[in-house]
Amino acid sequence: MDNCPICSSQILRHINHHKIYWYCPHCHEKVPNFTRFLVSQKIHEVVTEEKR
Repeated sequence: MDNCPICSSQILRHINHHKIYWYCPHCHEKVPNFTRFLVSQKIHEVVTEEKR
């Protein structure tokens, strides 16, 4: 499980209208999951480097 970038509490994955999002029960806000974003970004960098 990942942590909220605002308060560091654990974030929960929710589904609404067939879309997945992350929710912080402490902040009561939808929050981005930066861990998944960073992994996706790193994969993109590796693929780009391999194409060169």
